[in-house]
Amino acid sequence: MNIRDDIKHQFMHGNAIMKILLVNVLIYAVQSIFYLIAFFSGYKDEFLDFIRTWFGISSDMNVFITRPWTLFTNVVMTLKIYFIYYQYVIFIFLWENFH
Repeated sequence: MNIRDDIKHQFMHGNAIMKILLVNVLIYAVQSIFYLIAFFSGYKDEFLDFIRTWFGISSDMNVFITRPWTLFTNVVMTLKIYFIYYQYVIFIFLWENFH
């Protein structure tokens, strides 16, 4: 099996923690690719502002009501790989203790 088949198998037959982790890693990879493109084209600050505006939770309730997806996307939209590791550790802890 190659890595693509392994990932597909884990996503289809793995537990909820594995699925969440795979989605987080995919979002991180896509976001990192776009960040690199923005960085090398000179639009790094504009890209970060776009991410914060459209995928981060706003403190203004009127903005939050018009962007309800930010409640979920705020958790996975990060440019730091160690956040994915910490989320994985938390998911494992919750799964082992409350499942």
